Amino acid sequence: MNENGGILVYIAEKSLKPNPLELDAKREIGKRLHAQNLDLRFRSWLLDQRKEISDQSRNLYLDFK
Repeated sequence: MNENGGILVYIAEKSLKPNPLELDAKREIGKRLHAQNLDLRFRSWLLDQRKEISDQSRNLYLDFK
């Protein structure tokens, strides 16, 4: 096997059109990961808000005592 043959194979592989099913699968995975990332960020934010409200509620309760 010579080097020129290897280069031609590489160029031929790069010039092939992408498989539409593969592109759809990649897009679907990307959408799913994006949705999961947003969900995790929202849950984290929600937990922080609950902790903050809990701390404020505790302080209000102690102030009224």
